[in-house]
Amino acid sequence: MCIRDRVFVLSWATARTLTGPIHRLAAGTRELSQGNWDIRVGTSAPGELGSLAREFNFMSGKLGELDRLKDQFVHAVSHDLRNPLGAILASARMLRNDNIPVESKTLIEVIETGVTRLSAMVNNILDAACLQERSLTYAVEPFALD
Repeated sequence: MCIRDRVFVLSWATARTLTGPIHRLAAGTRELSQGNWDIRVGTSAPGELGSLAREFNFMSGKLGELDRLKDQFVHAVSHDLRNPLGAILASARMLRNDNIPVESKTLIEVIETGVTRLSAMVNNILDAACLQERSLTYAVEPFALD
């Protein structure tokens, strides 16, 4: 094997040693961008590439932890908002049935409409949180398209 061939083989091996970890980090980054917080890359690369891989793995774990905390927060807050909204709506409906001036009935209708809309939003947020936790149950039923 001539010197030129040896240099080529050595260059090729060096390039593979450096580009392999970079390709693995790029693939991990693509997975992470899709929301796969459990992705980890190999950390056996030499020098700075190995350090970068360890930092990537740490970041991926932290992002997963933050995402879980966010989901728990959204679920808890939306769940806790349902009770006061229900109490406000029930109170407004009771007031509407009392003997009150027409102007007050209009304000009570505004309260009822606002609470109903807010309750729908809270329920949608809770449903989205349940979807992410995979705890939402649904029933499949046939229906007529016409």
